[in-house]
Amino acid sequence: MIDRHYCDIAPRRTSASTRVLEAGQARPGQRGMGMADKRADRASVQAVGVLAGLAAGFATRKLVTAGWKKVTGKEPPADPRDPHVSVVEALSWAIVLGVAMETARLVAIRVTTKQLARAEDSFNQ
Repeated sequence: MIDRHYCDIAPRRTSASTRVLEAGQARPGQRGMGMADKRADRASVQAVGVLAGLAAGFATRKLVTAGWKKVTGKEPPADPRDPHVSVVEALSWAIVLGVAMETARLVAIRVTTKQLARAEDSFNQ
């Protein structure tokens, strides 16, 4: 227990010292036990989510590029300063690619974090 007046650890009560602690549970008077595990879990979930988003973005860009070639018969515009590309074509490409990539990234991150949360819940039970 923490004594809030002096920001120090308060002496243990006798009843707290006689109870049985579960595995991984902090003993009275120990600081920081258990929080590092939660922080590490959160960081690993974020890292997996970022990797899933990157993979989804890469795959989506390949798919949208192939679809653009099939529908229009030309390469998608790569350089906005190219005088041979019309403004309508450049805007169309930007809108289609942006919406598709952001949607794929969002779905990948949400599905991944939901799966990891389920796996963690089943592991903890």
